[in-house]
Amino acid sequence: MGAKKYCDFRVIPQHDFEMDNAFIVGKMMELVHLSLHHFPCRVCVSFPDSQGSDIGGIVRLHGSEDELKLVLGGGVEDGLEDYFSFSGILGVPSDIKGYRNVRRVQPKSSPARIRRRLVRRHNISEEEAIRRWPDSRRQMLDLPFFLINSRSTGQSNIRFFVEHSDFRPEQTDGHVSSYGLSREMTVPVW
Repeated sequence: MGAKKYCDFRVIPQHDFEMDNAFIVGKMMELVHLSLHHFPCRVCVSFPDSQGSDIGGIVRLHGSEDELKLVLGGGVEDGLEDYFSFSGILGVPSDIKGYRNVRRVQPKSSPARIRRRLVRRHNISEEEAIRRWPDSRRQMLDLPFFLINSRSTGQSNIRFFVEHSDFRPEQTDGHVSSYGLSREMTVPVW
């Protein structure tokens, strides 16, 4: 258990207004997701530079050297050389602050979607669904996010919110998603 190695992808600042951290990190995360989907392994992702709703300019992959090589060999770097500098695979420093897990958070931000589900699942009228779930119940998050495009649904610029947990003194193990995120497994922080 435990990530002994890591690699950083640092965003190279772009002069194009449309290409902020959320957009560029999202392109990297789409490739990470594809690679982890094709080569399932226990590589975790963190965003050590994130603050407020800004995902920051670093995508850090944590894992064993073999796992990182497998994911990197899956095309994570392909086509993004102009947008990221790559650190290479490095050893985790010995003077870490602790451990955190990095997980996805999905807001209940679409009252219309929630009302459709209420009508469908609870056999109530649209008027009753509006009364139960008005637009004012829209949940807004102040968490870092990146923008991804879904190949399965065709949706574009989906906000993918992430949350870094509080520091923990010990590393924990657990399931890792195909985005490299986990509610259970922690990664070292320095």
